[in-house]
Amino acid sequence: NTPAASQDMNIALYRDPTGPILAAGRETDTINYLASDGTYYLRVIWAQYPDGNHPDGATYTYSLDVDLPEEMPSDGNDTLETATPITGSGTTIHSGTGVDWYRIDTLSGEMSFSVTPTAGQNLNFTLHNADGTILRAGQDAAEATKALDYLAGTDDTYYLKVFWARYPDGAPNGVTIDYSLSLRPLVQLRCRDQGMMRVYFVPSSVAPRRSPDWPKITAITGESEVVVSAASVSPRSGVAYSTFAPAAQPGERRKLLSASSVMKNSTWAYCWAPICSPPEPRTIE
Repeated sequence: NTPAASQDMNIALYRDPTGPILAAGRETDTINYLASDGTYYLRVIWAQYPDGNHPDGATYTYSLDVDLPEEMPSDGNDTLETATPITGSGTTIHSGTGVDWYRIDTLSGEMSFSVTPTAGQNLNFTLHNADGTILRAGQDAAEATKALDYLAGTDDTYYLKVFWARYPDGAPNGVTIDYSLSLRPLVQLRCRDQGMMRVYFVPSSVAPRRSPDWPKITAITGESEVVVSAASVSPRSGVAYSTFAPAAQPGERRKLLSASSVMKNSTWAYCWAPICSPPEPRTIE
């Protein structure tokens, strides 16, 4: 709004003409307002006569420039039904529209997630079960990295929702949510001959473990091959692993079947022959 030199003009933005003012400007000031979809009203008044009762015959002259947002195409994962599948571990960078949904098809076991805002936004994220029910939310201060750990009791599908805390149902058109997403789910893969194997990815960003890990293997009768490896190990210590027979009764001590160690690698893989051939070792960046 730019008035004539001798006039003092004010402007005000409303969602409802009879409701409160959303934003206001004076003289050549510009109103910037982050709008949601809908109809808005702009009122232009002569500051000397705010009630509009200026003298008969008096006019005011001004120019009005309005810049409205253009519709930003969706990035395709704004709903649970259109969630982006996650098939591995590591850190990825995202610039989403509205709200971002991810789908995780995982084995039973612990999953770890963290979201780090990269544009100063207070982002939240929640983990949902296959029905969409919230299971857990990321925890930490505003505009900080938020983390979440969850123990999946069974092989199942889960969903992760990332959103701006100010707009839990989706950021306004034209606004992106910028963040990095780090995750360590358990991922199920298939062998080359369509048999089944399970691979537990441990990305290099995960802190060193100070206590043993106990992955559980559900195998059929037959020869089993186990490949165990680590991203970074001490030349002196290496990484040791053991396999145990299942207990005959609950609480019964398990029998040690074998023990070995490795000095350097990057994944744990369990494959059960003769269903499938052992996979080549994979490194997760």
